[in-house]
Amino acid sequence: MNLDRKETTPVAVNTVFHTKRNGVRATGRYNRDTGRFTVLSGSEVDLGHAVIKNQGAVAARRQLFAAQTGKVILADDVELSSPSSAAVFVLGGSQNGWTEWVNEQGQTLDYVYRSKEHMNE
Repeated sequence: MNLDRKETTPVAVNTVFHTKRNGVRATGRYNRDTGRFTVLSGSEVDLGHAVIKNQGAVAARRQLFAAQTGKVILADDVELSSPSSAAVFVLGGSQNGWTEWVNEQGQTLDYVYRSKEHMNE
């Protein structure tokens, strides 16, 4: 066993990120290998705010919620093509998922996965 080994993976695979914007509480996980983001069941989705310019989020909302309105609770995990698609799916509008999703330490997804300064720590 090598006790001097340094961990090269900066983030645990099961790191959960969240958003609490506009009173919406949602959680999810980013898959670095695929670039996809999974919004976890139990997350809130604000259907009161229309999606702008993200057809993947529009299609997912339409398929899952049809004509429902207001805030709804996600019954099952939903995988979307990117962190931004996931943020738009949950919050509506036009969102930058790389800065919207944060971990328990308040670090953005962008900082955790793409920041050069963080990767060299």
